[in-house]
Amino acid sequence: MGLVTPVTVLDDYPHQMIGDKPWPVNVDHIYRGLVTVRLGLRTPPRMPSVPVSAVLNSKQGAFVYVIGKDKRAIRRAVTPGPVVGNYQFIAKGLKAGETVVSGGSNKVFPGMPVNPVFVKKAER
Repeated sequence: MGLVTPVTVLDDYPHQMIGDKPWPVNVDHIYRGLVTVRLGLRTPPRMPSVPVSAVLNSKQGAFVYVIGKDKRAIRRAVTPGPVVGNYQFIAKGLKAGETVVSGGSNKVFPGMPVNPVFVKKAER
């Protein structure tokens, strides 16, 4: 967990903390800028998750490639849920236990034969 302070919104400008105040401040003492804040979930959602790299987007929306029983890629529309770390939870469109393509997904097309290589748990 972290703390969002005015220092986190200083836009691409070197800064430091002097005492408990950021330096430098904007001329009018109003802090502007963009910041990305990722909040951790205390209780992970009860839905399947996949590596973020497995979820692709098109004009029709988000999708993943599921590996079918015949080891061919099947394009499946999904509704993404929250992102936690490097994993994207899937709210709709994927069942627990299904195998998805997570590496090189941008080179896969529907019906393409795929040879899955599974990652050992220690490498996750």
